[in-house]
Amino acid sequence: DVAREAALSALDVGDSDSAIRYCSAAIELSPDDPGLVSNLALAHLLAGDDQKAFRAAEEATSRDPEDPISKTVLKFVDDVAQGRRDRPKTLAEAFPMQ
Repeated sequence: DVAREAALSALDVGDSDSAIRYCSAAIELSPDDPGLVSNLALAHLLAGDDQKAFRAAEEATSRDPEDPISKTVLKFVDDVAQGRRDRPKTLAEAFPMQ
């Protein structure tokens, strides 16, 4: 949980390099958690690496095809990569609290 929370905090402030490291550490501890892989996809997206972001989002969705968060992240990554949405700099820009 510490690595997950650290990753989310790094995403919150737009520190994609740290977020990638923390997401990767969290995945090592819980490799079957699609939410952690979705977080990694967002970290790669914030870092500007659309290919890695898309691969991670696809992996998260394949781990649990019914997970609504993974499906939302996959669509969001695709929208940014295709230019349909602006690239966010922070997690709040990607998914603002409504």
